[in-house]
Amino acid sequence: MGSSMSEVTHSKLTAHRPWMFQSRSRLFVTLFLVVAIPTAILTALTAFFVYDELTDQTVRHNTVTARLVAKHIDEEFYGLRRYVESFAIRERIRNSIEANDADAIQEQLEDLVENNSKLSRAVITDTQGVLRFDYPRDPETLGKDFSHRNWFKGASQADTPYISEAYRRTALDQAVVVMIATKIRDPQGAVGYLGAHHAIEDLMDWLDSVQSSDSERIAIFDQYGNQMMRMDSPQIENISEHPDIQKALKQPEGWLKINGIDEFDRALLSHVPIPNLGWTVMAYQDYTVVFAPVQRLLRTILIFFLIALAAMGLLGWLWYRVLFTYAEDLRRSNRELENLCYSIAHDLRAPLRAMQGFTSLIAEDYAEKLGDEGMACARRVGTAAQRMDWLIRDLLEYGSVTHRSLEFERVDLSQSMQNAMEAMVARIQKKQAEIRVNDPLGVVTADKRMVQHLLEHLLSNALKYVARNITPKIEIWSEDKPQHVRLWMRDNGIGIPCEQFERIFGIFQRLHPTESYSGTGIGLAIVKKAAERMGGSVGLESEPDKGSIFWIELPKK
Repeated sequence: MGSSMSEVTHSKLTAHRPWMFQSRSRLFVTLFLVVAIPTAILTALTAFFVYDELTDQTVRHNTVTARLVAKHIDEEFYGLRRYVESFAIRERIRNSIEANDADAIQEQLEDLVENNSKLSRAVITDTQGVLRFDYPRDPETLGKDFSHRNWFKGASQADTPYISEAYRRTALDQAVVVMIATKIRDPQGAVGYLGAHHAIEDLMDWLDSVQSSDSERIAIFDQYGNQMMRMDSPQIENISEHPDIQKALKQPEGWLKINGIDEFDRALLSHVPIPNLGWTVMAYQDYTVVFAPVQRLLRTILIFFLIALAAMGLLGWLWYRVLFTYAEDLRRSNRELENLCYSIAHDLRAPLRAMQGFTSLIAEDYAEKLGDEGMACARRVGTAAQRMDWLIRDLLEYGSVTHRSLEFERVDLSQSMQNAMEAMVARIQKKQAEIRVNDPLGVVTADKRMVQHLLEHLLSNALKYVARNITPKIEIWSEDKPQHVRLWMRDNGIGIPCEQFERIFGIFQRLHPTESYSGTGIGLAIVKKAAERMGGSVGLESEPDKGSIFWIELPKK
C-alpha cells in the first residue's frame, strides 16, 4: 500500500514539473533543440555568408578576366585596323590598281600578310565586289563575286576599316576568320576594297593561355551573337544558342547564374562588351568547383556537430542518471522526513491534549484546594498547551501546503467562498459578522482544497483583527483580467502600517501580542505559499484604523 501511494504521489509530482523534465526523452529532445537549432542557424548563416562572399569573389574574378580579354582584343584589332588602313591609303597600291599591275599588287599583298603574324590572307576586290587579287594565291576564288558578304557591305558603307562577323572562308583551308576590310580611295572615290583575314585559331590559342584552370572558360561572341570557335573543336560546346547567353548578349555588362553550359551543370558567368567591335566577352566558372571548399567545410562542420551532439547526449544521459538518482534519494528523504514530522507532531499533540484535559479536571475538582493563585497557574498551563497545539497544527498545515501534490482543475471561486463560509459559520455567528459577496467571483484553474483553505485563512484574519465592540464587516468581489482572476476582500479591521506589508506574510510574524489577538503568525504565510504554488500571488492595501483590503490572484488556465 505504501509503495502504491508513493508511486501515485511521484506521478502527480512529475505531472506538474516543467514539460522538459517530465521524462528522459523530453529532456533529451529539449537539449537537442537547445543545441541543434542555434547550431543549425549559425551553420546556415555561415554557409550563406561564405557562399555570398565566394559568389562575389568569383564574379569579380570573371569580370576582371573578361575585361582584360576585351581590352586586349580591342587593342589588337585597333592595331590591325590601323595597319590595314595604312596599306589602303598608299599611293603605290592605288596606282598599281589603276595601272592593273598584277605583279606590283601581288607583291604588296604579300608584304601586308608576311609582315604581320596576326594576318593569314589578304584580298583586293573591285568596286563591285569581284575578287581580283589575293595572297596566298587561290585560283578558285579569283573572279568570284563577294558583294553579298558582310565584310564587303560593311566596308562599302563605312569610312573607316570594318570588322566583319566570324565566318568560314571559302579559300584555302576554309578556316574561321574575321575580315578587316576598308576602301582603297583616289580623289574621285573608291577604286577597290582591301581585306585582310585574322584567323580565329590564333585568338583561340591566346584564350587557352589566359584560362587559369579547367573549371574556367572564356567565350567570345561577334556582333551577331555567333560564338568564335576553331574549325574543328568537338571538345568545346557551342553555347551561343543557350537562352541565358542570348539574354546576356542583349544586356550591358553584368553577371548571372547559368545552368547546363558546356560540361558544367551550373556556372557563374560575367559578360563584358567590346563597344568598338560590337563583340562580347564572357568568362564563366564551374559552380561545383568554385564552391567545393565550402561544401567540404560544411561537411566538416556537420561531422564535428554530430560528434559533439553525440558526446553531449552521452554526458547528458550520464548527468541525468546521476541527477535522477539524487532526485529519487531526495524525494525519498523528504517523504521520510515528512512522515517523521507528522509522526512527531501527532505524538506531541497527544500529551498536549492530555495536559489540557487534566488541567480542566484539576480546575473543576480541586478549585478550593488550589485557591486563586493555583487556579491561575492551572489556566496558564491549559492556555499554553492549547497555543502549542494550535502552533503544531498550523505548522502541519504549512508543511502540507508546501509539499503535498496539487490536483489542478476548474474551480468556481463563488462556490469555494460559500464552502469556506459554511466551514466557519460558528465563528461568523459568534462575531455577528456582516459578509457581502458580489457574485459571480469567476473561475480559475487551481487545487480546490487549497483554494478553500486559503479563503478560510483570509476570512479568519478579517474576523479576528477587529477592534473591540466593532461588528466585523467584510465585502468580497473579484476583478477579471486577461490571464488571471483577482479576488478582493475588504474588512473594517484595525489596519496595517505600510512598512509591515511584506513582513506579515512571513512565517511566525505577528504585529500584536498574543494577549490582544490570538494566533500563531502562520496563517498569512500559508495564504502566500498556497497562492504561489498555484501560480498566483497575494497583496494588500491598508491604513491603520481604516481597515484592510487583501487580494489574491489566481490563473485562469
